[in-house]
Amino acid sequence: MPIHTLTSSAMKTISSDAPNHSPIPPLQNRIYQSHNTTPAEILSISHRMFVFSPQIVLTHQVPQPSLYTLSLFQKRLKELTSENQRFVMIVNSAGTRKPDNEYRKALVKWLKILEGRLIHACVVTGGSRVLNASAKIILQIVGVQNATFLHTLDEAIEIAIDYRDADIHQNRKLA
Repeated sequence: MPIHTLTSSAMKTISSDAPNHSPIPPLQNRIYQSHNTTPAEILSISHRMFVFSPQIVLTHQVPQPSLYTLSLFQKRLKELTSENQRFVMIVNSAGTRKPDNEYRKALVKWLKILEGRLIHACVVTGGSRVLNASAKIILQIVGVQNATFLHTLDEAIEIAIDYRDADIHQNRKLA
């Protein structure tokens, strides 16, 4: 599976940021559970979350989200960020199945834990009304006010960089 292609405007925006262009590890379109996932697949799922650039974490959601894949993402975020580090999260959900109720409840609990650390959430839905609605409901339940729903990953990257830079500037003013 090829990595996303950035438009020239998005490339100009992030070229000075030296982003991490990790390829998206390929996965089958199935539900991954602890009993049916190989060590190589666990690594592929985990590496779908990475530090795109300082204070920006990018996640390419799996085709069919499950509680197991969410737990792998939770562990991965602990590896990628320090306990109190603030960050912008980009979640690329375009082309994924709408998560089930169990997954949504677990996601709500996890997002509440991240409260205070999450500067902004950029959710890429590819224009899917179903994913937009589902993501908005989850974020409203948690009380996440700083979220943007976007059609493309390029848009999300530009917005994430803006929010990260504004947060850095604000923290410098306070220091």
